[in-house]
Amino acid sequence: MSDTIPIDSLPIHMYYNTALRNVALMTSVSLALLAGSRFFIGKNNEKRRQLLVYFSIGFLTLTLIMGALFIETLFKFINDHKNRRKPYKEFYKWLVIPVIMIMLNIGMLVTIYFANIKKT
Repeated sequence: MSDTIPIDSLPIHMYYNTALRNVALMTSVSLALLAGSRFFIGKNNEKRRQLLVYFSIGFLTLTLIMGALFIETLFKFINDHKNRRKPYKEFYKWLVIPVIMIMLNIGMLVTIYFANIKKT
């Protein structure tokens, strides 16, 4: 197998990079909102802090949805290549990064939930 990219799979390479970048951007926005919520701790403005935490959770939830759709698209691409009898096994390694990103985002969601929302 050569290391060159076949021209018909070039759009999937661009989609892969763009989708990863979008998931990372939304995760960064979520972390920025969470950091901004820390500013309001102890300033008699608990509602604003909670609002920022909820927005952070919302953005993390969006990253999970985007990641799941991204993985679904990759599987469709792999199945399409398999049905057309084109090389497809090399694309399975591309699933590692999106799955890791989803697991990290789930971990952040659980941490945010127990640290900020589920205070007893």
